[in-house]
Amino acid sequence: RQPPPGLLLQDIDAYEAQVDHAGGLVLLAFLRYAGFPTLQWQRASRMGDGARLKKLFAYSYHVYRSVCHKPTAAQIALIALLGFCCALPALQVVLLTTVSVSLLGRRGSNMYLDRLVECINKLQQGSKRSSNAASFAKAMDTTQLLRAILHVRHAFQSTEHGATESDDPITTSICIQAR
Repeated sequence: RQPPPGLLLQDIDAYEAQVDHAGGLVLLAFLRYAGFPTLQWQRASRMGDGARLKKLFAYSYHVYRSVCHKPTAAQIALIALLGFCCALPALQVVLLTTVSVSLLGRRGSNMYLDRLVECINKLQQGSKRSSNAASFAKAMDTTQLLRAILHVRHAFQSTEHGATESDDPITTSICIQAR
């Protein structure tokens, strides 16, 4: 039997009932608990969709606590949910709309704010240079023009390498964490 591909997106349980191959069942279990949620995390972060992220944190908390038995990941998801839900209502709106930003102002290429802070820290730490060059770089990286510097650096990376730090490809480590 070959279930129609459209059925997978409409009703995954009905699709699973029609699959009679062990490898297919394993793949469906992976897609259900890791693959689809990982893609949704990636899309929600790139689009800055805080409402979807809030739902994904709730889903992740349930999965980590019940199916995966990942106590630390469950705590992280619960802390994030508490941050979203227990803040003042006016602050909740701000939290949901500012979960991620785009350095180039491109729709759909946002970066999580915590990753942005890591990017800024990496920039400000620089590489191993002489003390004069390091102090000059530190002065440049902590200027009020930091946003403009980040924009130019990000645009250069996008042009030069075809990808930027905010492109967030699905890496092996993301798949391992999702398992």
